[in-house]
Amino acid sequence: MEHYSPTVHDPRNASVAGSEPDDLRSVCTEIRILLDQKRFEFTNEIRRYPPPIPTCDAHFNFLLEERARISHEISCADELSGMTRSKYVSELISAFVDRCAYLDDTVKESLRRRLKTAL
Repeated sequence: MEHYSPTVHDPRNASVAGSEPDDLRSVCTEIRILLDQKRFEFTNEIRRYPPPIPTCDAHFNFLLEERARISHEISCADELSGMTRSKYVSELISAFVDRCAYLDDTVKESLRRRLKTAL
C-alpha cells in the first residue's frame, strides 16, 4: 500500500523570524502539500477501482472530476507562491484558503493564523 507523507509545517520547528515573502511562500508550500495529499488519495482510489469501468459509472467519474479540481487548486496555490512579493498576496492567499473545499476548517484556521504572523 502506497503512502504519501510529505512534511507539513510544524510550529515547533518554525524559525524565529523570516522575511515576509519567505513566510508567505511557506504557507503556499504547506497548502500545496496538503492538496497534493488529497490528490494522492483520489489517485489511489482511482487506481484501485475494480475493472471493467463503464463510462456511465457516476462514482468513478466523480473521482476523476475531483482529482482534476484538486489539480486546478494546486496550480492556483503554485501561482500564489510565485506572487509572494505582491502587495496584496496575503489577502489573495487568505481568500484562496477560505474558498478551498479541500482544506478542513482546522487547517484553514491554522493557515489564517500563520498568515497573520507572517505580516
